Amino acid sequence: MEDYTTTYRSEFSRSSKVCAWCNRAAPRGGALKRCRGCNATIYCGRECQAAAWPAHRPVCRNPDPEASGSSADAAGYATPIALGRAIREWAGFHEYAIAVYLHSMLRIAGGVEASMRERRVFLFFLVSQRTPEECASQPADGNPATAFILKEARLVREDFSSTYKREENLSPNADFRPPGIPEEQAEAGAIPVLWIVNGATFMVTTHYSMYSATHHPDDAPPGDAMAAVFKEMSQIFMTFMNYGIVLHPPENPRGLAPPESGKMVQARKGWRWQRDRRAWRTVKELMPHHGITPQTPFSPTDLWMHFWSCEDVMHMSVAYESYTRWSFRYNIIQPRPSSPIFIDPSDRKPRKAVPYMRCPNIDAYIWLSLPLPLQYSCGWVGLERSVGLRHGRRTICRGHTSQVGQQRRDSAVSPRQTVREWSEIHKYGLTVLAHSTLRLPRGVKANLRRGRVLVFTIEPSRPTQSSATPENPATAFTLCAIKLVEAQHAPSLPSHESLELSRLAAEFDEPGFRGDSGSDGHARPAGYVPVCFELGSAVVYTTQYAIYRASHHSDDTELEDKTIRVFNDVTRVFVTLINNGVVFRPPSEGPAAPLPDVGRMVRGRDGDGWRWQWQRDPGAWDMMGMLMPLQDISLQTSYSVTGLWARFQQW
Repeated sequence: MEDYTTTYRSEFSRSSKVCAWCNRAAPRGGALKRCRGCNATIYCGRECQAAAWPAHRPVCRNPDPEASGSSADAAGYATPIALGRAIREWAGFHEYAIAVYLHSMLRIAGGVEASMRERRVFLFFLVSQRTPEECASQPADGNPATAFILKEARLVREDFSSTYKREENLSPNADFRPPGIPEEQAEAGAIPVLWIVNGATFMVTTHYSMYSATHHPDDAPPGDAMAAVFKEMSQIFMTFMNYGIVLHPPENPRGLAPPESGKMVQARKGWRWQRDRRAWRTVKELMPHHGITPQTPFSPTDLWMHFWSCEDVMHMSVAYESYTRWSFRYNIIQPRPSSPIFIDPSDRKPRKAVPYMRCPNIDAYIWLSLPLPLQYSCGWVGLERSVGLRHGRRTICRGHTSQVGQQRRDSAVSPRQTVREWSEIHKYGLTVLAHSTLRLPRGVKANLRRGRVLVFTIEPSRPTQSSATPENPATAFTLCAIKLVEAQHAPSLPSHESLELSRLAAEFDEPGFRGDSGSDGHARPAGYVPVCFELGSAVVYTTQYAIYRASHHSDDTELEDKTIRVFNDVTRVFVTLINNGVVFRPPSEGPAAPLPDVGRMVRGRDGDGWRWQWQRDPGAWDMMGMLMPLQDISLQTSYSVTGLWARFQQW
């Protein structure tokens, strides 16, 4: 860093009326004073001005025209102050993209906390779009969002204590809160960014808030595939900035929609932002023109969703099925041209397997395929309803190959405890599936009278991981099949388990789905159905669910074909949402509310350390409704996801 010996501290914060040294606003009844040399930089008093003078002196005045040829005017600006203002304005327009870029790079470099601990600093090398000739012939009145091109960014471990002081008093320039971070979680710190333009001998400094990862240790290695996602994310956002595309936060900052894209257009008074929805579709086509090679097969919007849910998708599997579509964590999977080709027996069209990411203990790319389509079969020996989510999977791990269906080897937590935790989290969604299953064949009362048993067949969603990388309990298992069987055909139960309804009735405090019949809060259930959770070939956990009759139809009403299709679609939607980690809760407005509350499990820190918490995500309904058709998850009706729920609840 010997070449860059001085810095130019510019007031980059949202409010420019702050001291350029301590970043504090003027005291009440007082005023900030401007430097007499440049009449641009302001300070709160003589003490701050004196402390900032060694760094401010080289840019305060420019008495030597010949000496200035290697700095500001070489970038197309008359003075360092003018150049600093242009950088300030450019970085202000692109502050959201810059913050995303920084978080992506820090994830690759080993985590936010490590960079804070080692006092790392970002160096951003810019190239001005203005030439000295343009500076002499015309003022700098062009598009401020295209004033510079970001050529390179480095994360270095240099000691800037001689020029970078009072960092505890500096407020960040952009408060981008990355995916999955609870609102109450404080930032890990602010990382400095030093802007260097055309090799100038001074730098502009800014600061950005950084947040640690929540769903796994911040210093956990991302793995090659996940690192590729982060790297391409940074390349895409660099391309956005270099083409003058200005990103604004999405309307729902906690949802999965990508940031709003637009351009700056000249208005009567200055420049204004105008939305441009084409930017996300064209940005990847622009990258090769800058010598940037795509790292993944995903589209930019898909990469954003991967980046948004990156903390939750670190568990994968290898699929050897014929189908290549997959529903998981809202991700739209795109094929890679070099992928092996599979044949879909239903349409004889070639399809390509999809490479995905990997958890830290997997040494190979992950090839995915979607579960089989929805199937419905009815037999007299045992009524069996299969939702068709079985898919044979194997996982390639370090040193060995194992079946995913094997029980976890974690001796500290038994399979029964893990399954019970998963079922408690998804109780509302599972009770919806129980009602849709029991209402179809002959009605609730007939199934309860015959003592039929509901069997949920599940399998682990990921291989065993060490305790250092805690797993999301909402995605611990995949729901593969739902069966309603006669009591004599129910799976054999462990000797220590019992289906005594009196004991199971009070086992859970969390209420499940009660249908429209439970809207008054005092309706009694029609009965209780025994529920078994089958892991592999063994029943590891049993419970019971309260079942309610329909309120607007007779329980033994013969169902029309349209109603059966609605029930089938409700089953497909809820299985897909549960397997994607969406957690349903009873409606906060009461059982008769239009929609149940939906959210995700996120890992936050409290007084007792890290723990999983439910976080509301109202956009899950609409987002899944949009993504299911794109993932080839077909429904038998034309209703929306919310429309299906309304017809099922009020049936």
